[in-house]
Amino acid sequence: MIRAMMGSALGACVLFAGCQGGPKVGEAAPSFEATTSDGQLVDLASYEGKVTVLDFWATWCGRCVVATPYVQRLHEQYADDPRVAIVGVHKDTDYRKGEPAAYWAEKGYTFDMIPDGRAVAEAYGVAGLPHFVVIDGDGEVIHRQNGFGEDDIAAFGAIIDGALESAEG
Repeated sequence: MIRAMMGSALGACVLFAGCQGGPKVGEAAPSFEATTSDGQLVDLASYEGKVTVLDFWATWCGRCVVATPYVQRLHEQYADDPRVAIVGVHKDTDYRKGEPAAYWAEKGYTFDMIPDGRAVAEAYGVAGLPHFVVIDGDGEVIHRQNGFGEDDIAAFGAIIDGALESAEG
């Protein structure tokens, strides 16, 4: 069975979690509505005019646990810039490694987080975790990638800065 699956594109997507659906770079970001861990109702329009980074993650995802401190550093770099938003989106309601809001507080993460982001993840076609989507101030997807590490802080900074410069001029 596994051998048969490996010969198909679907099998490769399942085994490597590298295939993503949802909007591609250059397409409009799907609208969504969700509640953050602090009880605020947000939707895509809440971030209009901002460069927004959506960080899709889960408490049970080891790669997410490694990535999130670097995402926090990216957030701290832009914390005083009202034109930038970083939002953690917990992909599902599988809390086998802890409830997302409690985990967020325990780790001291200070960027917004959506604890039940199942519908948002589906709208964005997120398969593998962690997965990142960067949206410009006009609501267009400008970057997508799986994974995030220390080197990505500078790379995402360049993407964000480029989008901010494009919006100004």
